Amino acid sequence: MLSRIRRFSQIFQTAILSCVISTLFAGICYGQQQGNTIVLISGGNTNPNSSTSFSGGINPSVSGNGQFISYTATFPDLQPAISSDITAGDRLVISRANSDDSVREGLFTSLNADGSRAVFQSSINLIDPNAGASGSNIYLNVRGNNSVSLISSSFNSSTPANGSSFSPVISGDGSSVVYISNATDITSNTFVPPPSSVYLFNNNGNTLISRDSNGPLPNCSSPSISQNGSTIVFISGNNIFVVSANANTDTATQIPNLPLNNNAPPQFLTISSDGNTIAYVSGTAIFVIPLGQANMTRMPITVATSNSRPIALNANGTLLAVATNQRLSATDTNNFSDIYLFNLQQGLQSATLVSLPNLDTNNLVSDGDSFAPVINGNGAVVAFSSRATTLTTDNLFSFTNIFASVVAGGLIGGGVGTINLGPVCFPAGQGIAPDAIEDPKGFAYSVDFAAKTQKKNKKNK
Repeated sequence: MLSRIRRFSQIFQTAILSCVISTLFAGICYGQQQGNTIVLISGGNTNPNSSTSFSGGINPSVSGNGQFISYTATFPDLQPAISSDITAGDRLVISRANSDDSVREGLFTSLNADGSRAVFQSSINLIDPNAGASGSNIYLNVRGNNSVSLISSSFNSSTPANGSSFSPVISGDGSSVVYISNATDITSNTFVPPPSSVYLFNNNGNTLISRDSNGPLPNCSSPSISQNGSTIVFISGNNIFVVSANANTDTATQIPNLPLNNNAPPQFLTISSDGNTIAYVSGTAIFVIPLGQANMTRMPITVATSNSRPIALNANGTLLAVATNQRLSATDTNNFSDIYLFNLQQGLQSATLVSLPNLDTNNLVSDGDSFAPVINGNGAVVAFSSRATTLTTDNLFSFTNIFASVVAGGLIGGGVGTINLGPVCFPAGQGIAPDAIEDPKGFAYSVDFAAKTQKKNKKNK
């Protein structure tokens, strides 16, 4: 086994230097057998009682190239935001205070296309933790230097705004961030914006965009933004509004004749990266609408009942990931919610069960709910939260974890570390982060699997 691990380490590092990894060696190649493999992303220290281990996870996000997955760690109670490079096996804490580099809360992360930028919300003032904050704020992390900057600031200062901000989403190119806020001092508008207003942050600063020709729109939710930041959508009441940032206007336009299921308000709105397609839930039904076109698709699928988003679109709106309790595959014999992937051009017959245990687990079905799916641009990676313990052979120390289904034949990355997935091979039973190490400050970080293996090999010589 040691020789297999050493060989994996050498080949992995050589491939990174050559910029293209055509095949990953060592371990078990699941892709040859069932078309995809499940990988544990939120692994932690092998000691479940260690307070320095960040394990478990909720609310995943995936970069457009599929190389990075971010989430909120659930153990211990700090709930930091984590960004994991799945081609290298490392994890980075991105919710750190600038003043003392301490690990702090980071919720509801969102990644740009190449994973170099992430946004998240935190109730801690990450610029100055001792100064306090009026509720949660939106922060931007730049992975290159692991620094954070405040997005939801007061218009006349660099301090946090006077109300909570939440639900951040970053554009694929990293130029724009859209979010919801209850604050009243983010812009210099002469009127007082209503609660849950939508703001767009870019090179021009913050702009209130949840308003139409009649004035501000109340009680907004589910903001979503296209790859280049030019198209933003959000929900207000029973309606969906569209803002075109390239039209030199911040006035929202209502989508006419919005189809609803028994007049249930829309929820969990999302837009494809190309800005051409939206998907949302009404009641328990899913609707997919190409913007600017008359045709519409209603997926005859009942979404799983959960407070987490149950749907996600890929970059061009052709693939839809869904969390559902319906059994749409012969291999789905449990009574839990599962993740399915659909080709919208083929309908229900294209249903692919994503949350299916790896073959080496000898489990036919998962033993817990899977939910909150996200999908990368070309559909090669579907990440999700799960309470199942049978998906991989990894030891699990948290009730809820983040997993990724990596589909054979897809492509992860866009340069150094690019992986051509066909088939997919991973070290058996290791997941992405087999364990963690502690720094002098007492916090844990996962390390590059190949690098750590090489270090262990030297000790064994």
